[in-house]
Amino acid sequence: MRSRAPTSHSPTSAPASRRRPSPTRYATRERSEGGRVITVSSGFGTRAGVPGVADYAATKAGVERYTMGVARDLGPRAITANVVEAGLMTGGMEPPDPETLKALLSSLSLQRVGHPDEIAAAIAFLASPAASYVTGAVLDAHGGYNA
Repeated sequence: MRSRAPTSHSPTSAPASRRRPSPTRYATRERSEGGRVITVSSGFGTRAGVPGVADYAATKAGVERYTMGVARDLGPRAITANVVEAGLMTGGMEPPDPETLKALLSSLSLQRVGHPDEIAAAIAFLASPAASYVTGAVLDAHGGYNA
């Protein structure tokens, strides 16, 4: 099978001087040592438990894998990178229809919708000195989704 050359749509086809870094890469350029990168994903990043969420799940999985790569790249500079995998929350996204909500709640060990302050607490932990040796991790804060 023949290998194809990069197309004009390929990120590798642009000269390095014209490629735009991700916001994470851009922000971490300014830090010489230490810091935190914390991304928020969802339980669908590792488990697409209901029909019709493949595209959403793929983007969340991409966020998680990207963050793990960032953890490897920035670790030597004492910058940690982790993911908080949030679950079904009050507020924010449009609530699912009642049938889907019932199915989602039944897949949660805690059998309830979460609150944004619970995700904020997980983020606060990862940003704290107590998490200085935690990097490349996915912190499940989703009520036990498919546990």
